[in-house]
Amino acid sequence: MHIPSPLKVHSPMFPDYRKNS
Repeated sequence: MHIPSPLKVHSPMFPDYRKNS
């Protein structure tokens, strides 16, 4: 598992990262 970075906002592991940020 990797840390959700601005460049990884499209990662399938973090589909809601943009909503949570």
